[in-house]
Amino acid sequence: MKIFEILSQKERGLRYARNEKGLTLIEMIVVIALVGVFLATVGIMISKGRKASSEGDYSQKIGIVIDGLAEKKMYSKVLPADSANNNGWGAQADGVLFDYIPTELHADWKYDCAAGVVTVTTPAYDSNDNAKAALTKLKDTNICAAASVVNAVDNKKVDCVVVQFNGSAGCP
Repeated sequence: MKIFEILSQKERGLRYARNEKGLTLIEMIVVIALVGVFLATVGIMISKGRKASSEGDYSQKIGIVIDGLAEKKMYSKVLPADSANNNGWGAQADGVLFDYIPTELHADWKYDCAAGVVTVTTPAYDSNDNAKAALTKLKDTNICAAASVVNAVDNKKVDCVVVQFNGSAGCP
């Protein structure tokens, strides 16, 4: 046999042996990098989805509170002064607002009625940035007036001055 033929056979043997053993180091690194990029992308999408869900949930609940207040005003013409210490939400027996606002919202949601203006305070968001983003959306959708702000005491809550009442809330 010639030397060229021997080298050629050895070369072919190495090539076949390599393919039988599995992936090379470089191939393995490429696969791991692609899996890493995929997992990072999925993680980012999940966190954005959770944030949007939280903001949407609060927007929906603020609508429920506002609708309950509007319904109460329609029947009694006057709203209670506030929801502090549960006197505004009331108990089922006195029915102040109990029947108009779902029970699960009584503990975390607050409102204040003064000078014909209703201000609804949300529960705390995850961060001040999330509270600011939510407030911007609520103002953009004309649920909250321009006077609405992020709560001065707890900067993760939103104080929404409700546009719907616009000075006609009938506060005591």
